[in-house]
Amino acid sequence: MYLHENCIDVIEGLDTLVDLDTLNLNKNGIAKVENLSMLPNLHTLLLSHNRLEDYESLEHLKDCKSIQSLDIQSNRIDDIKVLEVFQAMPDLRVLYLMGNPVVKKIKNYRKRLTYMLPQLKYLDDRPVFPDDRLRAANEAARLARSYGWQDHRRGFSHHSLGRVLRTMDPDLAHQHQLTAMRYLQNQSGLELQRARVAAELAAYEISRGNTGAALDLL
Repeated sequence: MYLHENCIDVIEGLDTLVDLDTLNLNKNGIAKVENLSMLPNLHTLLLSHNRLEDYESLEHLKDCKSIQSLDIQSNRIDDIKVLEVFQAMPDLRVLYLMGNPVVKKIKNYRKRLTYMLPQLKYLDDRPVFPDDRLRAANEAARLARSYGWQDHRRGFSHHSLGRVLRTMDPDLAHQHQLTAMRYLQNQSGLELQRARVAAELAAYEISRGNTGAALDLL
């Protein structure tokens, strides 16, 4: 659906369009994303050149689990907390964020988003290549070591690096997941993160024909 350049300032009246795949709202006056979570097949959302500014204006995207491609470039977004929104979008593969003040606030912008969003395939003006992801994950692990972190942050860095190395070097990836589990073990509130690491460890065991060991991990 193409509704660009229509002086729209509120997103509404779309709840019956359950088969809608693409929604183009570029170049309107929209200040808040809303009323989209009832669209289970919405994969592409275009909201460039609007009036989006902060975390609250984008928070609704956390409930839009089907979105794969998001264009919010050239808005007024200056709140670094919006990264939490992107992390909560499980299938986000394409993100256009350039032209917003927040980009200059994020140190090592491209590297950081590549690390934080492991499913991302395209960021702004170019694809995210495997080498980009590996460099970002290695840098995150290096920083975790240099800061001397001994908690979940260190565990997350090893988990991310293990995911990147999964196809490149399965044995090394497995070692990183084991290290990640060691840092995440026995910490409250990290059950989901431990489950993700356990799934990686179980997949490794299955690939080696060790189904019994895999079941013990799950």
